[in-house]
Amino acid sequence: MKRLRRSMMLVCAFSLFTIGSIYAAEPTEVPSGAQTGDEVMAAKAAETVRGKLLKVQDAMYTVETAPGTQASIRAENNTKFEGGYKGSEGDWIEALVTPDMQIKSLKRSIPAYTVEGDVLTASGDTFVVRDSGGKEIRLQIGKNTKVAGTYKVGDRIKAEYAPDGRAPFHVSDWSGQTGTFPAGTATNNPFIGTMWLSNGTTGAGTWIAWDLGSAYTIASAHIWN
Repeated sequence: MKRLRRSMMLVCAFSLFTIGSIYAAEPTEVPSGAQTGDEVMAAKAAETVRGKLLKVQDAMYTVETAPGTQASIRAENNTKFEGGYKGSEGDWIEALVTPDMQIKSLKRSIPAYTVEGDVLTASGDTFVVRDSGGKEIRLQIGKNTKVAGTYKVGDRIKAEYAPDGRAPFHVSDWSGQTGTFPAGTATNNPFIGTMWLSNGTTGAGTWIAWDLGSAYTIASAHIWN
């Protein structure tokens, strides 16, 4: 058996999210009386909202559109539920929403948040964006990112990005598996949102380390992809 020695764990100062798509944001005018958290959405024509469904009560849906940011939207008699899907708490959803927060259509989505804000810094394929609530989010363009145009500091953009469901710590917490350790089956379900990536791209120098706190004898290992 081999001995696994203690190693240093790399800890990021803050999360780096991989962008699914990025494009220029349309200017908005916030109407008087708009509610906190909904003001930007309410100022626009119907648009697509993606996020994690936190609560469903009667016809009201509470959606986490970004970490720490929520929006309340409601279903009506004419709402189209694609495939009969009406949403379940904890699911990732995509909804087409009108300016008065009415859901025109609803369907299941891959895990994705949406951010609209101003570019604070731009270095290569990495951006820091400040959203309407003052929160700063670090975004990175990956090999599969859909990019419409070029952007610089001061530009206002809108981007869709993957949540922490693909954070590196998921490499060791049985994410993406069903059953009990060490016997399990890979789910291969993109809606679960528990896959992991190093930085959203591939290339030389990618690595990961674990700090077990001491030296242990390895009896077995279970590796899945």
